[in-house]
Amino acid sequence: MKRRFEVLLSVGIVVLFSVTINSYVSATAINSIGGNILPVAAASIEVGSIQAIPGETASIPVRVRQGIDIRAFSLDIRFNTNLLQYKSISRAGTGTEGFSTVVGAPLTDCVVISGFAGSAAAITGDVVLLNILFELSSSASGLISIIPENFLDDIAGAQAISGSIMVNEAIPPTTTFTRTSTPTPTRIPSMTPTSTSTPTPTPIPTRTSSPTSLPASSSTIQVGVVAGKTGDTLSLPIHIANGMDIRAFSLELRFDVNQIQFIHIDRAGTATENFSSVVGVPLTDRVVISGFAGSAGGIEGNAVLFKVIFTIQATALGQYPITPENFLDDIAGARAITGWIEVVENGNPIATATVAPPTPPAFTPTATQTPIPTFVKPLFSPTPTPFQNQSIFIYDNAEDTSGDLTGQTDFDAIDHRNLTIAWNMERGNATDWHIYMRYGLGGMKFLGRTGDGAATRFHWYAGGNFIDDDFINGPDFNSVYLFRVIRIDGLLGPDDFFEASAPVGFNLEGGNPVSPDLPEIPNLTSNRIVIYDDILGGDDLAPMGSTGSDVDPPSSRAIQIAWNFGRDPASVNDYHVLVSVDGGAFDFLGQTYTGRINYFRWSPQNTFRTNTSYANGPQDGHTYQFMVALLPLSGGRSNLKSGVLTYAVSLR
Repeated sequence: MKRRFEVLLSVGIVVLFSVTINSYVSATAINSIGGNILPVAAASIEVGSIQAIPGETASIPVRVRQGIDIRAFSLDIRFNTNLLQYKSISRAGTGTEGFSTVVGAPLTDCVVISGFAGSAAAITGDVVLLNILFELSSSASGLISIIPENFLDDIAGAQAISGSIMVNEAIPPTTTFTRTSTPTPTRIPSMTPTSTSTPTPTPIPTRTSSPTSLPASSSTIQVGVVAGKTGDTLSLPIHIANGMDIRAFSLELRFDVNQIQFIHIDRAGTATENFSSVVGVPLTDRVVISGFAGSAGGIEGNAVLFKVIFTIQATALGQYPITPENFLDDIAGARAITGWIEVVENGNPIATATVAPPTPPAFTPTATQTPIPTFVKPLFSPTPTPFQNQSIFIYDNAEDTSGDLTGQTDFDAIDHRNLTIAWNMERGNATDWHIYMRYGLGGMKFLGRTGDGAATRFHWYAGGNFIDDDFINGPDFNSVYLFRVIRIDGLLGPDDFFEASAPVGFNLEGGNPVSPDLPEIPNLTSNRIVIYDDILGGDDLAPMGSTGSDVDPPSSRAIQIAWNFGRDPASVNDYHVLVSVDGGAFDFLGQTYTGRINYFRWSPQNTFRTNTSYANGPQDGHTYQFMVALLPLSGGRSNLKSGVLTYAVSLR
């Protein structure tokens, strides 16, 4: 979300917020690459056209067209400041009415407007984003252009359409003035990428059963420790360690609201002091805090994120845990460390007894100091633990408790196609379970979710609950499936991802067994990325640092990208594939949804989760370069960049 940050990737995040976020994604950032890689999430940003008279305060709408999952945005509105004076932003009745913040910062020749949804719903479709109020000077006359530009975050790459204010002569007081719209706004060419497609910036299915899956962050959010007596107002610091370009965040602090009262957020002297907004919204048992950088820089390294001001109630005594949870946006997946407020009976309070800012390994309160109110997730281990004992089981029927079909074939009648995915993992604080599925030689895709944290099974059959639209008809015959289960508990970490130990075949009753074995692509040397013409490998069409070519017939347009980072697959959460078309900025192409697939096939068949901008596969007459980003379960991210491929389609 950097102001005027050129999204040109060299080496280095959704990602994303990509922000996405998102959904987030946003969702949703590939921080190791060094920027926010965002597919276009809005076709256009349009300023309205109105009429007004000198001295009047006029409201002009700013619209978004074909928006998808817009949770954060930033843009400049440029105008003649000698004729117009920016007054304020009005959100009443607009798409951002429920946003955590929308702020306008007037500069010498424009106003910079930044918005962040926080816990509000993202913007999708055609809506009025906001209204800008201008006061016309007494000397205003003629047509005054209002030009939108410098779109960032979830509107990056949108087309800009300018508006205007037509200044009429002053109308006598007895005349009723009526504003009219100008039907044809003046289009201004956008300086951002020209694609007007609308993929989601965070790779999240768009139906209501979609997961909010985000790469695990390597950051730590740690609540400090302070002490005082009843009636005192205390400042409690919230620390961040290993921050990496944190420009938008949302989190919850849970505490005993009967004994501790939230007052406000204090940003003075903290890392968010220059943020456009940091707001705290108290709920019945917690406070939701959301922040957005706007034109400020992202947060890096270790710092005090902000301070929370609390008042100790008269009946309080002892220790009261302050638990951080439900991290979203640029801190999604961060590690959480609980702090506390200690209430001293009588005597002088222990003023500002805070812990030092955390540095890895982060400070962990001992069991005797911190009462832990609920299940606490294990801390990240320095080296991820490989998948060991089987934790996912495949059954033929919903009620089965034996007869695991993992590594075998399930045979079903044509009118009774069903697979049940079961697991034996500890629930912890889970509120949901998300299930991903690999079909044959393709990549993992979102299959569905339970909608219930207490669930231990997911039933896949035609018309079932919480199943993605692509798979709503149930499993297909003569197919091979591999499953992945993710525990959704607000603190996404390495211990929340579970892989099936082997695939399962599926076929019609009376048919032949389907081999669950999947062929491997050729093994590559470490730290190498290649481009193949075929899924099973072959010659590298464009070795790293060079230029090559590929010619395909129209019926089999495809490019295969494969890689080897030299990392244990069990330590990798996901791979994101990005593409540069004709030397342009890198854009999100697709992902594997698992670290166990080290290739991506780009074709019109979309056997991998593919950005809808590129769903038709590679196109004749273009050059392509690819970058693969490794998103680990813990530790640092890394990326590999391919050579440049000239692609053609032969008509013969």
